[in-house]
Amino acid sequence: MSDDPPKGSRAGKFALAGCVFFLVVAALAAGLIFGGGVIIAFLGGVGAFGAFALLASSGSDVSQPVVVPPPVVDASAPLATSSALIDGVVSPDVMNAGRVANVGRLVTVKGMFTSVTSQDSPPSANLSVQVADEFKSPQVLCLADLGFMDAATKLTRGSEITVQGTVADKDFFGGTLLDKCTVLSPALVATAPAAVETPAEPVTTEPVVKTEPVKTEPVKTEPVKTEPVKTEPVKTEPVVKVEPVKAAAGGKVTVEGEGSVVLIGADGKRVKVPGNVPAGKYEIEATFEGEPAVVVGKITVGESGATVACNANMGICRPK
Repeated sequence: MSDDPPKGSRAGKFALAGCVFFLVVAALAAGLIFGGGVIIAFLGGVGAFGAFALLASSGSDVSQPVVVPPPVVDASAPLATSSALIDGVVSPDVMNAGRVANVGRLVTVKGMFTSVTSQDSPPSANLSVQVADEFKSPQVLCLADLGFMDAATKLTRGSEITVQGTVADKDFFGGTLLDKCTVLSPALVATAPAAVETPAEPVTTEPVVKTEPVKTEPVKTEPVKTEPVKTEPVKTEPVVKVEPVKAAAGGKVTVEGEGSVVLIGADGKRVKVPGNVPAGKYEIEATFEGEPAVVVGKITVGESGATVACNANMGICRPK
């Protein structure tokens, strides 16, 4: 956008100034030639000064500065990716933006602890670190040693946590996976079952005993007399009516991602999901395309239901 005055108005001012200047000069010349006295000369001088002032004002326009409004930032737009290498402590959203550029590097992430699950293949304790305690909040999944599972379950949901690990090549639903991850703050103590040493049994040798053949005499058998068996009538007790046991209340379990999921209860009962599942604790058995079924974690189902999120690339499923 240009701030210059219209070309037409400036050209008009120049033309008017030229005409006034010409008339004044002509009047001044006539007064000097034909005799008009000092008054005509004075008026001619005033007219010339006015013409020059009008001519000068035609080019004295001052342009006004252009006010550019600030750019509007869409807060709901997806986070742009970054090619910068990450150093120091960053939040999960910054980590996810620079995930591709930092694959294979050791990074430190600080955020909010939201959940922890365990898996058997490979064995690990999966700690979720997010920006906020919301379902769609950017998250980083910390694959820590399974020995930290007991300590991690005692963490308070929504508390601050700092983790450090190596950025994996694969992602987890758009988030960053940290392999060989450790918890820097708060300090967690890993627990492992103590190895029990079993004492070796002493080896004893028995002397070899020479055995002689045993001579057997024929045994005389007498016929056995059998007595008839008296049977007593069986008394029958009245049948007690058994009321059916009401099943425990449960909720609906949904599945996100790829793979087929079956929940296995403590009594061995198998429930295929998605669908309604009785309340209780279950093992998560997942089957991915071309792979055998394997137990990859645990889940507790309540009246509010639950959600199982699976990643076929990593071969894992966890409750959300």
